[in-house]
Amino acid sequence: MTVRAVGCTLLASMHLEGNRLPYLDSLRGVAILMVILTHVCAALQSAFGLQNSAAMLAIYSQAGVQLFFVVSAFSLCIGYEKRRGDRHAIGIFFIQRYFRIAPLYYLGIGVHCLLSIWTRWETGVAPPLLSPAYTAKGVICGLFFIHGFVPNAISRVPFVVLGGWSIELEAAFYVAFPLLFALAVRVAPRGLASLAVMWGGSLAATLLFFWFLSDGYAVTIHRTNLWCFTLADQLPVFMAGLTLYFIQTRRLWLPGWVFCGLCFAILTMAGLLIQWAELPYSWVLLPSVAGLSFVFLMQLFSQQPRLSPAWLQYIGRISFSIYIFHFVVIYPVVFRGLAFHLWDRWPYVRGGIGFVATTVFTVLVAGLTWRYVEKPGIALGKKLAGKLSSL
Repeated sequence: MTVRAVGCTLLASMHLEGNRLPYLDSLRGVAILMVILTHVCAALQSAFGLQNSAAMLAIYSQAGVQLFFVVSAFSLCIGYEKRRGDRHAIGIFFIQRYFRIAPLYYLGIGVHCLLSIWTRWETGVAPPLLSPAYTAKGVICGLFFIHGFVPNAISRVPFVVLGGWSIELEAAFYVAFPLLFALAVRVAPRGLASLAVMWGGSLAATLLFFWFLSDGYAVTIHRTNLWCFTLADQLPVFMAGLTLYFIQTRRLWLPGWVFCGLCFAILTMAGLLIQWAELPYSWVLLPSVAGLSFVFLMQLFSQQPRLSPAWLQYIGRISFSIYIFHFVVIYPVVFRGLAFHLWDRWPYVRGGIGFVATTVFTVLVAGLTWRYVEKPGIALGKKLAGKLSSL
């Protein structure tokens, strides 16, 4: 299949299937497996200690969150461009996105609260058993997805859902998306170079912002600082997915799969080098380089259907539920099921079993929450959006 044919097939698939492109679901599956690997390794390190080689293997897996962001930005463009002529397009967009994430996230707040009480009770933490995350301020921040906009919220009020920073950050991107999409629509007709400059401008703006913040305000910034959990840090990652959408749909550049695979490998090694060398502003450079690498990975997947088996697509479809509940499964699997000293002699076997068991049990739980929480929420959002569109 020629590169031009690949581009035509991609455009036809977008027209027929909306944002349910098989390879996008597969990439979501890859992303959530990376995230599970990172958190299982972190739990093993906390509970039993972890061999350095295994820890290094898992380090880059945390970039699975950036893969989610790139795929999300790309898929948002598909649906939004179809509605661009509707005078209620922005309202429809916000309604659908809210009901896509809110019902499950709110359920997650309750479940994670119960998990917090259980773990604090089991480990003998002095009363109160309710974690500081579940104060009025913390719950309000969670309900309205505004941790990143409230001063000191992230540093002093933990997220009410473990890993909730990425979901609240995605919600922040939703707010900015219509404006960024409109900007890209104006830039795209000028060609590939202009889109590349737009992405480079987002990275430059992010670097300048952090330079001014750390120098002008003398703020010490590190990977766990609240600023690293905001759109200020992750904007170039989202912009990578948005830019790729216009490159592909306008057929500005359709490189072959070999070239894409090579670029992905080179950029991945560059990301590992940035993390290993702890370069200045690495907390900005690492997500941005990872996001750029995933642009080439997405193009590789779009041209190689064999990389999208049915089981991986299924995991990708329910990946939001998996993300919310894999933290809940990790605790009994790692801290209870693998606590026997028998496994001390085989740390890699323990790690492998922990990863597989966490994935399997979480998929079973997520299948239920996808069916009974996510799908009804999506349906309700579409129904309300349809009513708005008819006005």
